[in-house]
Amino acid sequence: MSINTADTAIAKPENPALVMRRKQALIRKFTLLQTMNTGRSVGVKIQGTKACTSGNTTTLPLGNMEDPEYLDMLEGMIDHENGHCKHTDFSEWYSINNKMVRRLTNIFEDVRIEKLVGHEYPGSKTNLLKLVQIAIKRGLFSAPSHEDDLVRLVQKYILYTGRYKHLDQYPLKDFSQDAAFYLSRALPNAFPKLEAILTDSANDHSTADARRRAEDVLKVLQEEFEDQQQQEEEQDQDENQDDKSGDSGSNSENDEEQSESDDSDNSESSDDKGEGDQSGDQDSESDDKGDDNQSGKSETESDDEEGDDNQSGDSKSDSEDEGDDEQNGGSDAESDDEGDDSQSGDSKSDSDDEGDDEQNGGSDAESDDEGDDNQSGDSKSDSDDQGNDEQSGQSNTDSNDDADGDDSESQSETDSFSNQVSSQEIEKAINADDDDLLEDMHDGIRRMMEDKAEENLEEFQEEYGNEYSAPTMAYRCDKSPDAAGIPLWMSQARQQSQRVKLVLNSILNDRNRVKRSYENSGTEICAGTLWGVSAGNNRVFKTETISKSPNTAFSILIDRSGSMQVPNMEMANVAAFAIGQAIEFIKGAECEVLYYPFYDAVRQDGYVHIAKSFTERMNSVAQRSFNVHADHGTPTAEALQGATARLGLRKEPKKVLFLITDGQTSGATVQAALRECDVMGITVIGIGIGTGQLAGFEHRPYFAINSANELANSLFAYLRTYYRG
Repeated sequence: MSINTADTAIAKPENPALVMRRKQALIRKFTLLQTMNTGRSVGVKIQGTKACTSGNTTTLPLGNMEDPEYLDMLEGMIDHENGHCKHTDFSEWYSINNKMVRRLTNIFEDVRIEKLVGHEYPGSKTNLLKLVQIAIKRGLFSAPSHEDDLVRLVQKYILYTGRYKHLDQYPLKDFSQDAAFYLSRALPNAFPKLEAILTDSANDHSTADARRRAEDVLKVLQEEFEDQQQQEEEQDQDENQDDKSGDSGSNSENDEEQSESDDSDNSESSDDKGEGDQSGDQDSESDDKGDDNQSGKSETESDDEEGDDNQSGDSKSDSEDEGDDEQNGGSDAESDDEGDDSQSGDSKSDSDDEGDDEQNGGSDAESDDEGDDNQSGDSKSDSDDQGNDEQSGQSNTDSNDDADGDDSESQSETDSFSNQVSSQEIEKAINADDDDLLEDMHDGIRRMMEDKAEENLEEFQEEYGNEYSAPTMAYRCDKSPDAAGIPLWMSQARQQSQRVKLVLNSILNDRNRVKRSYENSGTEICAGTLWGVSAGNNRVFKTETISKSPNTAFSILIDRSGSMQVPNMEMANVAAFAIGQAIEFIKGAECEVLYYPFYDAVRQDGYVHIAKSFTERMNSVAQRSFNVHADHGTPTAEALQGATARLGLRKEPKKVLFLITDGQTSGATVQAALRECDVMGITVIGIGIGTGQLAGFEHRPYFAINSANELANSLFAYLRTYYRG
């Protein structure tokens, strides 16, 4: 079983029966759609390959009527555009200057008018939902992502959530939730306000309300932008103060280093002279002793070695320092100098520290520097850490770096979509350009419909071999106020109708069908079946059911184009009225009478005038619908399609269409319309007015008349040949 998708061509079924059934279903569907649109103050034209709209008329491109996706687009777009034409204030729309406000207004307005259309015409909710499904399938609606900038997140949130919550378009539920998730993290402070605006938009009553909602969104973004700017300015000020504090700290460190350098110079000078304070003597004495002195001499001596620089601490730790230094060849002299700068701390930690240094070689000078810079805290922990680092070597450092790197990448991934946006992003959203805005869904649908219309045009021209012809769409059928009055030919038409009625009765009633059946009970015995009783056949009672042949719907379509001059137009009027009134008196037959073309100056489109509908009587409309004169062009194809659409809805098993014209029926579009009638099972009978041959009907049933008096005889001859041939 093959499945047609939107990306594959719609294959035409090969079986003619399937083609007929499909055509009937599609034309019925479109006719019901036209009926739904009747009475609106706006018009929808389906023609050509381009889509456009104004305040009064919407033109949609004509595609393949056998393409289900195109039909879904067509129905959804008609409902949507009619909603705009009926409920949107275009003056309010055109007065918007800010592009972001205009785009958001359009989103709010689309939801508002589609909600109204759904209440007015419940079937349109299904059409509009199918349009959304096509938009998702074709990528016009894309899933929100952390990579979306703020401009797109705001649009997607309002678009998806508005349609999901206010129009019950559930395919957008996941998109709505994702958009809310990402936007709430991009604007954590402003998101509740945006959510409230969207919730309140369900109560909008006009385009001005939709515009105010859009402006409220922009106002929230503006406030958030100002708050962000203020925070960034305060942050910059704090950073500047930190920089100044850092500069002063570096200066004090330089002064301290200079002071230490001076102290070192003084110490060296005193050693050379053999004079100076007690600490200098004890240092030289420790150097002379070398390895013999394992732990220092005495508390007093160690106190002298510390000198005045060490304000507090245990002298035992210093003596151990010196002993360790002697074992390591005096490599710890630099650490002793920097260790004297420490103002407080536990001296035991220093001795432990230096003891570890002796085991690991004289490499602890840098660790002593780092430990001495710490002005407070437990020096034991520092020394233990440094000692362990020296024993483990570089491997521990590498592992720590790797762990930090992993944490950094994980944090970076989280921050990339969870942190609130900067003021630059908000400013970009406020001043969004066309490139930053999402494409309107309906603009995308129009573009796809135009592509389908181009393909349909190419196929039509290739099939009929005419590069100048184009496929047509059915005219709408409506009552015209311009046909009122009593025409001069009315008396002649009534006389002709009596003769036509006799002809139709004699031909059509001759075709009554009798269905016989035999039962084992009844009121009339069939003698011919009695012989079977002995064999056990008890079905001897005859029942007859007569089926009247005129179980037929007739449509009479009259050409009133400019080529139908006064005598021909009068002849056509008499013929149409006579046939219509004659059919009215035949039991089981129904008819309607149509004229084409009429034009609506307000809607700027052509239509077919209904002189008499299937539900009306000829006498009730004779003086207000048949005063028709020749005018305008000859859109026979469009009129045929319009009449076919109405006739195809009838329940009668037989359908006949009389086309009364002066012979302009040989074009490719007319032939395409006649083929559509064949698919629908409608018999088209041509009646040529003032012409010897009806162009385009060479291989179809037709007859021609040169005066109204010939109508009855010509019709009788044709019907006798047609039904008995």
